[in-house]
Amino acid sequence: MSQVFRFRPPRRAAALIVAAALCCSCAQQSARPEAPSRAAPSDASASLASADGAVLPPIIPSVQRWAPSGGAFHLGAAARIVAPEAFRETAEVFAEDLGAVLGRRFAVAADGAVDGDIELRRLGPGPQFGAEGYEISVARTLVVSATDDAGAFLGTRTAVQWLRQSPALPGGTARDWPNWPERAFMVDVARKFYTVDWLRERVRELSYLKYNTLHLHLSDSQAFRVQSDAEPEAVAPQHYSKAEIADLVAYAGRRHITVIPEFDLPGHASALLARHSELGVKGEWGLTVLNLAKPEAWELAARVIREYLPLFPAKVWFLGADEWMSPEQFAQHPELTQAAVARYGAGADPVDLFHGFINEMDELVKAAGKSMRIWNSALILDSTVPVAPDISIDHWSGAGLSAQEEAAAGHQLLNSTSRQLYYVIGRRTPDPATVYRYFSPDAYPLGASGESVLAQGSPEGLGAELCLWEGGHGPDEADVAATLGPMLRALAQVVWGSPKITEDYAEFVGISDAVGSPPGP
Repeated sequence: MSQVFRFRPPRRAAALIVAAALCCSCAQQSARPEAPSRAAPSDASASLASADGAVLPPIIPSVQRWAPSGGAFHLGAAARIVAPEAFRETAEVFAEDLGAVLGRRFAVAADGAVDGDIELRRLGPGPQFGAEGYEISVARTLVVSATDDAGAFLGTRTAVQWLRQSPALPGGTARDWPNWPERAFMVDVARKFYTVDWLRERVRELSYLKYNTLHLHLSDSQAFRVQSDAEPEAVAPQHYSKAEIADLVAYAGRRHITVIPEFDLPGHASALLARHSELGVKGEWGLTVLNLAKPEAWELAARVIREYLPLFPAKVWFLGADEWMSPEQFAQHPELTQAAVARYGAGADPVDLFHGFINEMDELVKAAGKSMRIWNSALILDSTVPVAPDISIDHWSGAGLSAQEEAAAGHQLLNSTSRQLYYVIGRRTPDPATVYRYFSPDAYPLGASGESVLAQGSPEGLGAELCLWEGGHGPDEADVAATLGPMLRALAQVVWGSPKITEDYAEFVGISDAVGSPPGP
């Protein structure tokens, strides 16, 4: 679905924005960085202008560094994509995408690059850019170099955005890498069913903007959306077959998008418990949740996880683990305290039972070579059973622990602050201008309006995630996609962390228009 943006500067004006805004010392550009570091984003980078005044087209996100030189690249009339076997699949996707935006075909060859060709080149092992970093040399051929296929693929995203705007590029060298390792988008498909075609469109959009994660919220109180052999009665009439999920995961994988599944447990389990009412209890918000006093409830959760572990090759498994039961409800269910004491000893309480459930499911996914992730809002520190430190936290709420407390306990954090990154259809729509100007992936919500800021470059900070939730019967898929477009582009720039081409959001919207819609299908 094409995205509609409201401001279109003349193409020449967009180029002048780039040339005027991106300036810094030649010394900054003189050497390849030893390793990608999370430097504070500045308002300027190297000039994208060459010696003769020609400028590179603007892209989203902008590159970290650009060193101009003489000469130029002109895309040949019979240009090919030349790539080694290690980058063959990336070269094929690149050829498809570049062909889609330029309306011509590009052959893929193994060697023999000539003037006007585009070459993907594999660098030897080294710390130059990390797995997702790359270098582009713009000369008589355009050469994308990377140590890893992920970096080569991201370099081709830059090349597609450049070449769809101009077949001639000024000479120079771009060096680029992300400042945060995870750049994510979550879709609540439990409350609102989205077609596979729509999800594939989002995969193309995410990869075009250098995101790397699609998080699917696949179950909730309202619906359980994936075919199940173990619990077929739980599955909603509108659902995804396992074959459809496998196809989507493979499609995303070709575009270096990892699909992370979320089956929300032990809360938000009404749909799963449709034929297991004896294993449920009324929890937070009056919804049915797993009764963790019953071992059979733990077994049900483990059975669900084991069924789907092989379907998702992602190294992260999202358990959810939010909004189970409130402390006020514990007194109404003394069996929870009794079960906690039986498992963990005198002094244990239902919070320990909750944490213990999370840890046991963590052991299950670790045995499959994965790590666990949960939402942040229900965690506390002063418990007999702490949440295992290897579990990462999707930090959306100001309730509960601060980001510093979570990091000090050993957790890595993904920032999905509900204040700026929650699109709840019919209730809350993030302002992309605010995200672009003010959001920092290191600033996590704390309390009603405060922030908990991790130190710049903290290894505990993973990045940021835009979340799409269903707040009721909302607009159709096309309208949702159109609303999402500006949000995704604003966050793409911020969470990549490169110097902004402009601080003026209206000018950034114009750059968005020049960059265009993602290639497809």
